[in-house]
Amino acid sequence: YILGVSSGAAIGGAVAQVFHVFVAWNWLAGPLASTAAGLLTLPLVLAIGTSRRGYSTQTLLIGGVVLGFLLYAVNTLVMLLGGLDTNQTLRWLLGSATNAAAPKVWLLLFVFVVACLLLRPLTRSMNLLSAGEDQARILGVDPGRLHLQLLTITTISTAAVVGTMGIIGFIGLVAPHISRRCFGNDLRHGLWTSTAIGAVLLLCADACSKRLNEIPLGAFTAIVGAPVLLYLLRRD
Repeated sequence: YILGVSSGAAIGGAVAQVFHVFVAWNWLAGPLASTAAGLLTLPLVLAIGTSRRGYSTQTLLIGGVVLGFLLYAVNTLVMLLGGLDTNQTLRWLLGSATNAAAPKVWLLLFVFVVACLLLRPLTRSMNLLSAGEDQARILGVDPGRLHLQLLTITTISTAAVVGTMGIIGFIGLVAPHISRRCFGNDLRHGLWTSTAIGAVLLLCADACSKRLNEIPLGAFTAIVGAPVLLYLLRRD
């Protein structure tokens, strides 16, 4: 979401609707196109975060935000020039669990399980990296390689969700902060507690959005999540 990958994945979903990409795959067309577009966005993000002096996390984050705005504008043009029903497409972009039929749920469950299996062995290295890149190098962790692994896994996971449910932001930012405050900084446990907290937050947000005349899920999570995240950051 911060790095612009979700906006890139959304372009893939819009292009799939306009040009009927992967149309033979029926309901899989959106997730497949979004995943492909998300993976194409990742090299742009990495290129932005790399300078002559090497890899910079700060540059990566700032550049990712700018890239996200740019890709969102491109996505808007794709929808308008493609003659899509902007109201329907906008609701999809802002996130909705209404059309999450059983096949889509099974797809997301599969992506979730694979992502957890890939991330679990990396939690020790992630703990070391959180202490600082120099300290991680001393203890045998390659920060560049670890960043690439994490970004690839999260890009595919995020793109699959965007292709299925649209862009739902802030849950992935708020849940880890709540987990860290309640259960500590150890990512060997934080991976699972963040997952559980994020799932509960999503269910609560979906229930509230349906009570409030079907407010788009992504819009609701942004309205509620942004102040909560700012509060948590101020407390830290």
